[in-house]
Amino acid sequence: MRKKILAANWKMNKSRLELEPFFDDFSQSIEDANLDLAHKEVIFGLPFTFLVGVEELGGWKTHWHAASQNVHWEAKGAFTGETSVDMLREVNVEAAIVGHSERRQYFHESDKEIAKKVEALQKSMMTSILCVGESLEQRNSN
Repeated sequence: MRKKILAANWKMNKSRLELEPFFDDFSQSIEDANLDLAHKEVIFGLPFTFLVGVEELGGWKTHWHAASQNVHWEAKGAFTGETSVDMLREVNVEAAIVGHSERRQYFHESDKEIAKKVEALQKSMMTSILCVGESLEQRNSN
């Protein structure tokens, strides 16, 4: 049976101090709703600064996993503000979101650059969550 993946992107919301209370409430909601996560993988795309030590919060690796919201395709170099696959692995992150519409729109990421990111993740045996779609303007204009 294929495992279903439920992924949520944190974006640039909430502070690190809000992380633990959020996941305590999330865990309680799962319990209260009597949801069976046995055949589902729940992944939260978190900002890089939240990824360090997140596995220490209750439920991590058992019920849900952390993903980076982005990754760079190069292993190292003069790429200010970027995060490499190896950096993610150092903090026990196993997945990254790539190709998000906001990255395409605001940072002008091309399909070619996004393909390099997917390739870098695959080479490291990490999960790539590839976002595919169009902007609201494109959608409304068919």
